[in-house]
Amino acid sequence: MDADLTLPRELTEKEETALRKLLNSQLHITKLIQDEEDAEVLLDYAFDMIKGGDNIGQVVEEIVFMEMSVCRKEEGEKIGSVLTDFYNQMGTLEEAAAKEARAKELEVTIAAHAEEEALATEAKRVEEEEDFIAAALETNNKSEEEGMLDGEKRAEDEAMGYAAGDKDASPVHATTNKEDEEPAAAAAAAESSEKVEEPAVEEKESATVEEV
Repeated sequence: MDADLTLPRELTEKEETALRKLLNSQLHITKLIQDEEDAEVLLDYAFDMIKGGDNIGQVVEEIVFMEMSVCRKEEGEKIGSVLTDFYNQMGTLEEAAAKEARAKELEVTIAAHAEEEALATEAKRVEEEEDFIAAALETNNKSEEEGMLDGEKRAEDEAMGYAAGDKDASPVHATTNKEDEEPAAAAAAAESSEKVEEPAVEEKESATVEEV
């Protein structure tokens, strides 16, 4: 820690924000809400001294003298070391402006790269979703076609079955009709014979009577 070192120039807004975060990280802050409030009060006072031109030694002495649990002697010495390193790295205001400009450009580049990655990720997701939908439709169409083919085949098989049944049934009916006709023909022939023979008997009887 360089106790005699003072702030080389006015802090920029970003530098002040960064320095405040660094100093806050050196404090002994627990989960108590009171510690967070004490740390905020202590840092406000420290920055008033820093901007007022007090050297690092004076700043450290005052914040330790406040006897807050968040900044004991150990934390005060850590803050003195952080301030020393920070002051030595500040450079001129022009250098700080250039540094902030580079940082801003880097942020823009990172944001653009992140946006490109997000767009690429979204495009890939959309493509995968479209491929999935296309595959699902193809599978569905294939299933429908197979179902139609199966239906046509079943219909064809049923038609062939009916045709085969009719063909098999025809000879049976023919045979049955023939068998039914044969007894009927025989009966008709017998009846005809009886009718032919009866007149012959009558003629014979008539001849006998005449002879007598």
